Formats: sequence, structure tokens, C-alpha cells
Amino acid sequence: ASLAGYLQARDEMVAAGPWDLGLAADVLYEARHVPVLEELLARLVGSKGEVWLADPGRAAGEEFFTRAPERWSLET
Repeated sequence: ASLAGYLQARDEMVAAGPWDLGLAADVLYEARHVPVLEELLARLVGSKGEVWLADPGRAAGEEFFTRAPERWSLET
């Protein structure tokens, strides 16, 4: 298990993976965070892991979920 802010500790989290499960909540504050999180999640869990992401409905979260099916399968 690892706990870190994804904008600060990306390399350390990726080096410790790949992870079976990535958990993230309330992390998409601005649109500029969307591509950062997309890239990071792919590196963290690889092709077999899962990501559980909770968002309170910010515009950046909506953008992420609109773009997500290009790279991920989604369940809500």
C-alpha cells in the first residue's frame, strides 16, 4: 500500500507498482490535471489493474470521464 499526492510522488508510486488497485478521490480540481492523471493511472496499474475513482462532479472530473473510455473500460 502507498499513500501519496499524485502531483508530488508519481515516480515513487510507479516504481513500486504495478498495483492491482489504484484508489483516488477528489483529485481532479482543474482541467490541466486530466492528462496528468490519465498518464499516471496507466503507469500505476498497467494493463491488468483496476482504478476506483470518486469525483464530486467538478468540470475536470466530467472531462476525465468523457475521455476515459478511450483508454479504460468504465463501470459506474
